[in-house]
Amino acid sequence: MQYQVKETPSSAICGKEYIQKNAFTGNAISHLRLKYDITQTEEKLSKGIVLTMKRKNHSKQRQIELRQFLVDWVVLDSQPLSTVQSKTFWHFIHELDSAFIMPSQETVKKIIYDAFNYSFSQLKQLLLMNAAFISLTMNL
Repeated sequence: MQYQVKETPSSAICGKEYIQKNAFTGNAISHLRLKYDITQTEEKLSKGIVLTMKRKNHSKQRQIELRQFLVDWVVLDSQPLSTVQSKTFWHFIHELDSAFIMPSQETVKKIIYDAFNYSFSQLKQLLLMNAAFISLTMNL
């Protein structure tokens, strides 16, 4: 059985054809469903089942905003970075917004690192320009 992929002008799918060589098609179906939100329809053709896209992609700016909301949540709620690799978390986010592209753990780290460097630099500038004295205290 051959699985055909129907593309729309706005789709950005990988374009791979999935051909069933044995009874196990779970990996291909899961890949298409989780990564590209392509689901199986009941429409059967002589050569197989047609898979269709049902999502619209976010603009680049909206994707960046959503990714920043995710990073803010990870940082402010002290969530582990590995959260973005969790299959159940991916499924949860996919159900909320199927067009959101989940960033990798490395991307989240880079966003946090870049934000820290920017904020640290800004804080140093602020202290150099405005502070006459600085006191640091610590509770043991």
